[in-house]
Amino acid sequence: MALRFIGVDPNTRQGESPAVWVDDDKRELVIRGYRPDEQLLQQIHDNPPPDYAASIPAHGTRSVSRSA
Repeated sequence: MALRFIGVDPNTRQGESPAVWVDDDKRELVIRGYRPDEQLLQQIHDNPPPDYAASIPAHGTRSVSRSA
């Protein structure tokens, strides 16, 4: 998988902001975001996208990690 970096929120500190990459081979987006707090998690749970299950299938997830 060769990811192509697309962009990052310019208004946050280095390495701590949401960022987006594209996997051109698989035609997928890879998104790194903030960890939601409990209030935001509840809002997400209470307002799922229309016509979607409440969870993301295993094949729809991808993990991006960074060194500390």
